[in-house]
Amino acid sequence: MAIRFDKRVALAKIEVSYGTDSVPTAGANAIRLMNGKVTPFEGETLERDELNLDMGQGVKDLVGRHCVFEFDVELAGSGVVATPPPLGPLFRACALAETIVPAALVGYAPVNTGHEAVSIYWFEGTNKTAMLGCRGEVELQFEKLRKARAHFRLMGIFASEADASFPTPTLTAWQRALYFTKANVSAFTIDSYAVVANSLKFRAGNQARYLERINRQEIAIDDRKPSWEAVIEDVPISTKNFRTMVNGTPVALSMTLGAVAGNIIAINADASQIQPFAESQDGADTMITLPASVARASPDFSFNFS
Repeated sequence: MAIRFDKRVALAKIEVSYGTDSVPTAGANAIRLMNGKVTPFEGETLERDELNLDMGQGVKDLVGRHCVFEFDVELAGSGVVATPPPLGPLFRACALAETIVPAALVGYAPVNTGHEAVSIYWFEGTNKTAMLGCRGEVELQFEKLRKARAHFRLMGIFASEADASFPTPTLTAWQRALYFTKANVSAFTIDSYAVVANSLKFRAGNQARYLERINRQEIAIDDRKPSWEAVIEDVPISTKNFRTMVNGTPVALSMTLGAVAGNIIAINADASQIQPFAESQDGADTMITLPASVARASPDFSFNFS
C-alpha cells in the first residue's frame, strides 16, 4: 500500500549532549508543520576507481551521509507571557540563544559559540528517519494578508531509518499565527520612519555545513550573515530619502506584530545597512524592494515574544 503524501509528522527536541539522541516524543515535541520535506541522502557519491578493460560504470558509494529537513511553521507566541513558544527549540537549533524575562517576554538572539542542536524524528506513514545534531537556518516571513510563518532549513547527521508506528502528535501548544495586516501590525519602521509595506523577510543567515573528521562529526555553523528584505511604498525624497542610505551608516529596523499579550512578536535589528534596491509596481503605486545586511552588534538582531 502506498504511503499517503499528507501523512507526515516531525518531532524535535533539544539535545543535552551534542549528537546524542534526545528521544523526542509525540506528546511533548511534535511540530505543527505547514509543509515539510526531508532529503535523506545528502553526501558525496564516489565511484570506485579501478582499471577495467570494459566500458561502463563502476560501483558507487555514498560518503558522509547526512540529511536536510526543510519546512514551514506558523509563527506565533505560546499564548502565555514569558513562556517559550513551541517553536523555541527550532530557533535554538539555529544558533539563537533563548532568554526568558519573567512576566515580560521570551527573547531569541544570535550567539557565536555554544550552539545547541535538536534530535529530529521524521515520519512518512510508518517510515521513520532519525536525524541527530540538527542545526541550520531560519527565515521569518511576513507577507500582506497572509499568516506569519517561519521557514527552517536544518541539516542533521543520519542516525537510522526503520518501520515504526505512526505517532499521534499533541499540537495544542501551537497557537494560530496572526495575519500580516494593518490591524495586526502596530509598528513597522526603518530608520524611525513608519513605512507602508507589503512584506518583510528576515534571515538569520547561518552558514551551516556537514563536517566529518576522525573523532568529529557534526553540523557546524561557521558564520552568520543576517539580512532582511522589505517591499515598501516609495515616497518623495523630501519625505524620506532611502537612496542616501545605500551602503551608508546602518539604521534600525523594528516591526511588531500582534497586540494581545502572549502572542506579540517583535523584530529588531539596530544596525541594518541598506543595499542597492530596485523599483516595482503594485497597482498604481511605485514600490521599492529594500534589501539590508545586518552588521555586527550586541546583539545583531532579536526576535521577542511577549
